[in-house]
Amino acid sequence: MVGLGLYIGEGSKTSNSVRMVNSDHRVILLAMRWFNEVIGVPKEHFSIRLHLYPDSNEKKILRFWSKITRLPLGQFKKSQVDYRQDKRVSRKGKLPYGTVHMSVKSCGRKEFGVFLSRKIEAWAEEVFNDKRD
Repeated sequence: MVGLGLYIGEGSKTSNSVRMVNSDHRVILLAMRWFNEVIGVPKEHFSIRLHLYPDSNEKKILRFWSKITRLPLGQFKKSQVDYRQDKRVSRKGKLPYGTVHMSVKSCGRKEFGVFLSRKIEAWAEEVFNDKRD
């Protein structure tokens, strides 16, 4: 239930996609543990895309997240850098390790693709529709 609650708060709300987004390594690790130990998603099915700022040290941040998640750099997609001009200077340094977009890839196994997305949606609906008095 903790994993499902985490997904309801931090997970993808689009159908056919299983993704968690957060900047806190503890949240990402808990999500990965839930997917791996409870749902049975092998670690090879995780991929990570980092969202960074122009002043971020991408190599350092990639090494940080690779070490924290114990995922090889080959499971990291190309980082996205936020170059928007309207970002306030006061935000500089607020997310020193960026934001992680951790996805579950099907890798040809239907139980980890659209099926998993719909399964999680159904679990969430059960929680929201619980009619206990």
